[in-house]
Amino acid sequence: MSAGDANREALSKPFKAVAAAVLFAASVLALGLMLIPGIAWRHPAVDQVYAGFDPNLIYTDPTGQGSVAGTIEVSPRSLQMVAVRQSMPTATLVTTPLQRFTASMDVVVSGRGAGSFRVGIMSATAGAGAFLAFGGAPGYPVEVVTVQRAGVRQTLIGGELQVRARLGSYAPGRPYHVEFVVDKVAGVIAAASADQHIRLTTAEIPDLLRSVRLSLNASVLPVMDPVSAGITNYALTLPHDWSGPNKVGDYRTRALVLVGLVLGGLALASQAYRVRWAPIAYLGDILRWVRRTIRRLPWKTLAIVVLLVGGLVLVNVASFGLGNHPYDMLAEKIWGYTAAQYGPDQLYYRPGTVSMATITAGSPYHDASFAYEPTLAYVFLAAGWIGRWFGSITVNGSALEYVIKTINLLFILADGALIYSILRVFRLSPRTSLLGAALFVLNPIVWFSASVWGTTQVISAFFLFAAILAAEREQPTLAWLALALGALTRPQMLVASLVLAIVFGGRFSLRRSAVGIALAAVIVFLFLTPFSVKIAPSLPSDFMLHVLGFVTTTNDTSVSAQAASIWPLATLVLAHQHGLARMIFPAATQLGGGVSYGTAGLLLLASAVAIAIGRMLSRGVSTAAAYLPALAFAMMALVMFQTGITATHFVLVLAVLVLCMKVFGRLLYATAIGVLTITTFVMMVGSVEVALLYGHYESFPIHPGHSVLARALLQLSVNDLALTVGVLLNLAVLIALLLACLFPLRGSGRVRPWPG
Repeated sequence: MSAGDANREALSKPFKAVAAAVLFAASVLALGLMLIPGIAWRHPAVDQVYAGFDPNLIYTDPTGQGSVAGTIEVSPRSLQMVAVRQSMPTATLVTTPLQRFTASMDVVVSGRGAGSFRVGIMSATAGAGAFLAFGGAPGYPVEVVTVQRAGVRQTLIGGELQVRARLGSYAPGRPYHVEFVVDKVAGVIAAASADQHIRLTTAEIPDLLRSVRLSLNASVLPVMDPVSAGITNYALTLPHDWSGPNKVGDYRTRALVLVGLVLGGLALASQAYRVRWAPIAYLGDILRWVRRTIRRLPWKTLAIVVLLVGGLVLVNVASFGLGNHPYDMLAEKIWGYTAAQYGPDQLYYRPGTVSMATITAGSPYHDASFAYEPTLAYVFLAAGWIGRWFGSITVNGSALEYVIKTINLLFILADGALIYSILRVFRLSPRTSLLGAALFVLNPIVWFSASVWGTTQVISAFFLFAAILAAEREQPTLAWLALALGALTRPQMLVASLVLAIVFGGRFSLRRSAVGIALAAVIVFLFLTPFSVKIAPSLPSDFMLHVLGFVTTTNDTSVSAQAASIWPLATLVLAHQHGLARMIFPAATQLGGGVSYGTAGLLLLASAVAIAIGRMLSRGVSTAAAYLPALAFAMMALVMFQTGITATHFVLVLAVLVLCMKVFGRLLYATAIGVLTITTFVMMVGSVEVALLYGHYESFPIHPGHSVLARALLQLSVNDLALTVGVLLNLAVLIALLLACLFPLRGSGRVRPWPG
């Protein structure tokens, strides 16, 4: 060794020690900030204040419950409504499940006659509301009016009307300041005017204050002469809500986040210098491997691949215009617009106040709350940015829909490449590996969920595949990083992440796992910078705690969002429900002993995951045969036991099953995938068709009024016999996966292994 080499070696030792110390400190701080719940820190009194109007984020209907259209004009500073005879212009400014919020505004009403402008808090589900009613001549009174058991849920027309108090009078054409304060925790709705205020309690309006979602609605009721009503100086204030993202207002936390970001940057820089940019070199190795693999493929096989990929792209792109699931797609467009317009952190606040009345003929039953974690927040941010490149984006246009579905298509192609790579690592032949990839990317449920329905399970599957491939290629840092990013896509990925975390911990040495976890933690912490700075570094853990609390307490979902889980069978037997009612049965209903359907589902899921992990630990995790059956069983248990699950989540089970080609043998492999495909496809199409019937979607080619196949699948999905058979078939797959997990097949004569 030369003197120069010796000096460099001597200098590198202290550098390595310092780099390791910085990495250790950065990872410990990052993990602490991300895992300590936000409830441990100080919080601001107010989380968000939104001033003015965004036409994309409020619902307006110039006709309302009338027969003639009035006019509604929305600008950032004002909302103007003009009602003519037989019109009833309506605007829903807020729909939210939040426990507390405040809305203030200046109201200007002008016109003659006995017309009435009404603004207030309502619940479409309960048919109840509390309004400030601005009457007409001669007195122009401002009265507090409550409505109970209304029949028309868009603006609560009819029902039991009661005048609670008169707050004063207004002068036509002059602004009148009003404010609503909602506090469901305290059981109070306060309505205040320039003259006085009144408090309504749960005892007076029980149905309203006990509703999960409340809306702020403004409307002009039927008039003989034109009436104009305007709202200016509008502001929506969201006080801190413990059930939300737990925004931090503690300067100590901000300081720790800043220190963590600096240490994280230094740790990554030092590690990159120490290993001479090994991750980039690894990416180069991947590209060279891809080029080498393509060159080795026979020209006939390569031609088949090119044709399949080309056909896949054409079929999926052609499917973009067939239709969508109105609720999910509208929500996704709202998320893309919000992230691009206001920042990704606002996804955890603004959509939770946006009404989805468009999909339910104007009745504000739903909000657009963002129910995912930061990885998907970045995906929708990218969708919004890309949509902007093609011009202005609106939530009512199709540009964002096509962008989102295109992103899904790109991830489908990436999923296929990863599946092929994994199966090749499992020493399956190129053709067999291509078959496994084709079973996923060409599967009808993958096509329908991504390119018609428009959901993003294929993105979560990408990170699942990436984590498994990195682990099989002995890349612990990439494996842990992909696993973490996958866990930060949607709550349902927590099960897969837990199982694979145990696998990775057992497969890699303690030192390699520690370094991999440390680097992954630092990268994820830097990845979460916009959320850590503007909300809280504990957002991921707070989000999961919120989801758990929702499932075990509030849980206003149904037992099954039209998926063939066990619950439609349970409601048939225990609650004597039939058809669609078997699936939309409330998950909060008690089974007995104080246990609801939702809680029972969590207990069953926890038991299944415990069985999978226990069996996996007893066998070891050194090979795919040791952990893939456990992972497949755990994911199937997730979609079968969790309440409120949609049929699209079965795509995550399919993602694991296609990797089990060498583990299961042909019979179980083909049967499980075939059953899952048939039952899920029927329920997926049926779910979309039911949603299309609730709105004006006759222009969609897949509307049941146009498509005989869609109409047949809709009828099949709600038929008692067909639904029961579908559930039993899925249960049979679950039991088969349990047996494969407990008693792995070891090449006995009962199975024919796939060619290697």
